[in-house]
Amino acid sequence: MFEFLTGEGDKVFLEWSDKYVTGSKQIDDDHRGLFDVVNHYHKAVHSGDGEETLDAILDLLDRYIQEHFAREERLMAEIGYKGLNEHRKRHIDLTKAFRATRLSYHMSPGDFDADAFLKFLQTWLTQHILIDDRRFIPYIERERTIRKEELSSLA
Repeated sequence: MFEFLTGEGDKVFLEWSDKYVTGSKQIDDDHRGLFDVVNHYHKAVHSGDGEETLDAILDLLDRYIQEHFAREERLMAEIGYKGLNEHRKRHIDLTKAFRATRLSYHMSPGDFDADAFLKFLQTWLTQHILIDDRRFIPYIERERTIRKEELSSLA
């Protein structure tokens, strides 16, 4: 959906690895894209890019987060994930925290602690994937098994 923004020679702040794989190509691609946008923001912050550039990246990150959350919640509903309501609440809480932090940036860009914000994004994203998203992997695997059985019964 989103093109990956981190180029080959870019220093990587947040590195993707197989430990983040959920088993859903669409969700994994979204997660990789989120990593890339955070890396792009990190690069912009540390190369002294102006407020306009940083704000554009934050706009992209906000849209990306919302689209990803909607996609992830649709998948969870489709596969019958029982923890969907709690997971959705975590998404809402993150959105509120992200937007509140972003508002503080708008109100006082000179006082904004971009490194603390990057740490927040890094911690949230990695922990959300490794803890919260891991909980629905068995549902993805169950759905994959059901579909394979249905296909083999048609053959």
